[in-house]
Amino acid sequence: MNRLPAEMKAVVAASVEDPATLVNLAMVDKTFYAIIKHDEVRLGSNMCYQRIGHNLMPLALAVAHSETLVKTKRNFYGQAHSLKDITVQEIGAFISDHFPAQAVVNRHIDINFCTKLFSFHSTVDGYAAVIAERALQATPRSNITTLMSSTESEMSRIRKSLYILELLSNLFPRNHASDADVPRLREAAFQPAWEHLLTKFAPWELQQVRCAKQIMARHIQDVMLSDAAAKGAKQLRNDIRVLCEFVSNEGLTALKILEGRGKACGTACAVKQFRTKAQTFAVREAWFAIHDTMWLQNSGLQIDLNATDVINQYPEVDSGPQDSWLHTLLQPHVPEYTFTSAANFSFNCNRHASQWGYAYWDRKRLEAITLGPLPTTEQMVSASDLKIPSGDLCFRAELRNDHECTCG
Repeated sequence: MNRLPAEMKAVVAASVEDPATLVNLAMVDKTFYAIIKHDEVRLGSNMCYQRIGHNLMPLALAVAHSETLVKTKRNFYGQAHSLKDITVQEIGAFISDHFPAQAVVNRHIDINFCTKLFSFHSTVDGYAAVIAERALQATPRSNITTLMSSTESEMSRIRKSLYILELLSNLFPRNHASDADVPRLREAAFQPAWEHLLTKFAPWELQQVRCAKQIMARHIQDVMLSDAAAKGAKQLRNDIRVLCEFVSNEGLTALKILEGRGKACGTACAVKQFRTKAQTFAVREAWFAIHDTMWLQNSGLQIDLNATDVINQYPEVDSGPQDSWLHTLLQPHVPEYTFTSAANFSFNCNRHASQWGYAYWDRKRLEAITLGPLPTTEQMVSASDLKIPSGDLCFRAELRNDHECTCG
């Protein structure tokens, strides 16, 4: 390799697909080092876009930069984060700087930063596989759906939901250890920043994030049970709502490290510490309480359920995620003949629907999962042309929470 001409060495450097190999190549000789040093940013960018993909790179960069913004590290497992280090104005400026996606094309990506992006993406990949497997096993007709391998589009949605989950966790940490009124006041103050960020995504993408939190919480539960069994000890089950908050508080990298501690029961110890400090944790995020009102026309007294503009604003190649959102939005409010099948049962409550990842799947898989024909996108959009009292939308959404579950 030392005898290759400089032009060929440049070609070799450009063909490398991971930063560790590129670093090793730079140590081969001075020519390789000079080439890689000169083209470091271009090579790093190319590797990241090839590995992570153009669709996810804006989120990958936002997640990495958000860790610096909040001035905290996920290295004190179980301790709750505080909002004190960040202001609404800082979050607003950060969001405007990173969205829309084309704003990040020319970001500086050196080898060290590339390594950081690769590492987190590997964590996302690992947990995406966990979520896909657990969700398919939890579907109402798992004997059928588990025979259908997850498509790349479905896996891409799961990965994206994990990136969004991490971004929300970084930008909107909770001060669980303070007086109960303080988090409420802070959440109210941060409401404009919430909306500024969340409307960058489609409403069904936020449903996908809810699915990720629910499934990850159940995965954490099983990790604790498995670790305890390996030690010959007993582990009591935790409230899933607490574990959902724990998932947000820790972040995916910390969860992976804790999980790797095995018999040391790192996850269980961190959850125990979190429960001790999280005296006033909020069982639902602000963006769940306001539900879909950010995407719909709201006069204050009435909400227009017409979803035509939302569907057009956030186009999808496959209608599955859109159809799941439309179903959960409209089913309580539109005439019954639109939703006459047993498919309704599959979407009745957030807890059970989230377990099988209802917002992730392609239309073909949804039709295999639901216990009856699912209305088409056109049928549901047509049925959405009505207005309801503002409070009714949030009230009906609350009925889908697990404490109101009627699935049996």
